[in-house]
Amino acid sequence: MKWRREEGFEFGALALNTVITFAALGIGLLVGSILSYPDIAVRQIIFALIGVAILLPVAIYPLTFTLWFAIDVLSHPPPTEELIEAARHADSSN
Repeated sequence: MKWRREEGFEFGALALNTVITFAALGIGLLVGSILSYPDIAVRQIIFALIGVAILLPVAIYPLTFTLWFAIDVLSHPPPTEELIEAARHADSSN
């Protein structure tokens, strides 16, 4: 199957990546605030969340790309010709 299904396909993976990263940042902020209450450790929380904001999107991009690919295949099934070509390619590589 084509890895890049159509122009702009990567924006879906990027959006999914952004949603997951923002959710992780929100949860991290909430947990950090609760754990350090009443003297909230603002500096430590900010530095930890900056690290998460930089590393998490890079680390999970392959996962979000694959998830978006699966969502796209389920919502827009590939044409029969593409499936036949993919099967032929898989057979030739074995």
